[in-house]
Amino acid sequence: MISTQPRGFIALISSIVISTILLSLAASLGQGTFFSRFDALNGEYKTISRGFAEACTNVALLRIADQYSYAVQDDSDYDTERSGVVVPLGATYGTGSDCLIAAPTTTPAEVNQTRTYTISTQGMFKGAYTNLVTRMRVANPNATPTLPGSDPVTLLSTEEIP
Repeated sequence: MISTQPRGFIALISSIVISTILLSLAASLGQGTFFSRFDALNGEYKTISRGFAEACTNVALLRIADQYSYAVQDDSDYDTERSGVVVPLGATYGTGSDCLIAAPTTTPAEVNQTRTYTISTQGMFKGAYTNLVTRMRVANPNATPTLPGSDPVTLLSTEEIP
């Protein structure tokens, strides 16, 4: 009697196990690359939102230059729903963009013919937000400068808050 022993069973099982390991390794590497693209895209959105917040800071500074005692609540563009002045920035990637001047607050009184303004702005772009708080010292435009050649605006600090 001839008996036939099953051959190749170990080779078949080991090839299945090795194939499964290689397939899961390739899938996990591909998934990491896929999600890293979205991380990079979110970083770009954050950069754009920071630029929007800085643009709003510049608009607030221009409004302070135009009216030395500028207050957000007195602005004709004040939006009560968003608690600030919405500044339209045009279209970016096919969508309308804006930023928000939340609160330029001033020191209670002038010191050496200057006021210190704290300007809070928010830039938003596709779910990425940047909140900036900028402190500036602004000289009274109606007063004579105490020092010749002194800057009418001095940037004291800018920080991003969560």
